[in-house]
Amino acid sequence: MTETVASPTESRAAQRFKTLSDTAALLGSLSSERLGDDLPSDMAQKLLSPRFRKRLERRFLLRTGVHDALPDLINSPAGKVISLGDAGLRDMIVDSGIMCHFAALRQIVDQVALKDLSTRLGLSLAAHDARRAVQGVSLDHASRITSRHPVGENDDELIEAILKDGLQCWCCWIHGQSIVLRDFFQALTPPTLYDGDYVATEGCCAKDCQHRAALFADRLSLTLAEHGEQAENDEPVRKEA
Repeated sequence: MTETVASPTESRAAQRFKTLSDTAALLGSLSSERLGDDLPSDMAQKLLSPRFRKRLERRFLLRTGVHDALPDLINSPAGKVISLGDAGLRDMIVDSGIMCHFAALRQIVDQVALKDLSTRLGLSLAAHDARRAVQGVSLDHASRITSRHPVGENDDELIEAILKDGLQCWCCWIHGQSIVLRDFFQALTPPTLYDGDYVATEGCCAKDCQHRAALFADRLSLTLAEHGEQAENDEPVRKEA
């Protein structure tokens, strides 16, 4: 029997096709808002048509500098982050900020005030790890982060501090990724609103950055695990033939 040896050219072509297919699948979950968030709003609305989708995706790859680094993109956590959607990533950012302020949140005993904070942040605080956990990776890293935002009795100050710290955790996590992918991840940042305005990030101390990145990574891992378990529970039970 004669063995057929694959042509190196065919092999490279097959790898390229797979990379492009994987990239298309990855970007397919990206919201139109993120693809065109640098465009004027009127133009972005006109380009929401499905026939412009592929063009916007190619433009996004070029704009974020990963067009020539697609294998790195495919092997990165990009797919997992994108799978969360804008709302899911926004919740992750807020969740990380909430963990940063676990000490302040544990002092709140007024359930009405706690419910109001939950509503404004978009996440329930009643059973959150920031208030209930006694050990764990997230708590370990959060306890090592010194907040730059003193928190008093003003709920507005606490919410602003949570959002800013959450965004810092996200940015520190991005800085831990490959240099060629940082602009791509930064472009995934969803609007995190506070009284109608974007909350700008501020630089954090170098000694804190590692803990912030690790805190976000742990919260991301826990969230993805929960999503995976939920997906398994939602699968229909197959009946035996």
